[in-house]
Amino acid sequence: MQKLAVDLQSEFPGVRGFSVQNLWYMRQFYLEYHDNPKLQPLVGEISWTKNLVIMGRCKDPLEREFYIRMTRKFGWSKNVLIHQIENQTYEKSFLGQTNFDRTLTPQDTSRDMA
Repeated sequence: MQKLAVDLQSEFPGVRGFSVQNLWYMRQFYLEYHDNPKLQPLVGEISWTKNLVIMGRCKDPLEREFYIRMTRKFGWSKNVLIHQIENQTYEKSFLGQTNFDRTLTPQDTSRDMA
């Protein structure tokens, strides 16, 4: 990867982004998203840096989708995004959702009220 980085930097002088570390990130980015047609169009809607944060901290595709969409919708900065992930916003957003209305019958709810 070192040789590739050097070759790219000499081929495109003045163009940044071809460090060894960035090439590894590019490879990881491809491997993570090439088989996920739902996330492919979304990742282009936020910055590279924010994608790296999400890719590095979120392994579940649904969690990644959540943070990509929220970052785009609310214009989160990198630091706000990191804070939201550390605060487990994804998990907390689903804690309040229940299926009680689908699982309890009217008799169950009226019996509990008596």
